[in-house]
Amino acid sequence: MAMAMRKLQALHLLTTPGVRTTTDVVLTVIQDLERALLQAPNMHLRRAAAATDWDAALQALDEPTAAGNGEVADDEIASFRHAHAALHEAARAVLHATDGEIRTLI
Repeated sequence: MAMAMRKLQALHLLTTPGVRTTTDVVLTVIQDLERALLQAPNMHLRRAAAATDWDAALQALDEPTAAGNGEVADDEIASFRHAHAALHEAARAVLHATDGEIRTLI
């Protein structure tokens, strides 16, 4: 997740008006960010699975849960999917604006 945050910071800095960069650099950072965004949830799930007390977790499935717990997770997932789609749209916009050629952005 830290790598995703660093890549997001780099993308923000590179796309700030007045910063001189090229389209290939922006697209490379977007690709790195894409990779980091796909890896982070997987790594989080592995760590959570390794640290889980599975007996207690299975027992908790039989107990009634508080209402609304799933809604927060659903909102976070929807927010993530929206941001992820926006990242893809940004990459397509850069490619479209430059006709697929490397251009200098200012």
